[in-house]
Amino acid sequence: MEGQIQQVEHLKETLQKEVDTFHRFIDLERKLNEEILEKNFQHIPPTVKSLKTIAKELIALEEKRETIYRKLKEVWGVKEGESFYDFCFRFTGETREELLRWHRELKHAVVMVEGITSGIDVYCASTLSTMGKYMDALVPGWKHRVYSPKGVTTEPAQPLLVNQEL
Repeated sequence: MEGQIQQVEHLKETLQKEVDTFHRFIDLERKLNEEILEKNFQHIPPTVKSLKTIAKELIALEEKRETIYRKLKEVWGVKEGESFYDFCFRFTGETREELLRWHRELKHAVVMVEGITSGIDVYCASTLSTMGKYMDALVPGWKHRVYSPKGVTTEPAQPLLVNQEL
């Protein structure tokens, strides 16, 4: 029983670390969003690099949390169809409340990341579309055509960017 209690405490700690790491990720995503909106292109690569580093941390924490939870499910006899909430209701009082609170905060953090990421995606797609229409009007024959070395029209691997330094 002592080992099970330690595992539950370890699960709570891992959930807390994951939530904290998601909040760091959210802060960086907001920074990236501001840099894109302000067209501060020099600061974008370091921010993206930091986001990748934190994403790796999140993946490791997620795997760790899943491993702990899987072991606890086996020990506590959780059936295949039962949810995390069903698992939490096997405990009483403070332990259950802490597990549920950290799980809610984790879900909230994930929704925040999805929202910010979606906003960045929509803004970038809209800007690229607008720039494409502008280029079509400015140079009608170009029409986003990129040619391979063999002269065949291909889709560009990356969006075409305007050099801000000119």
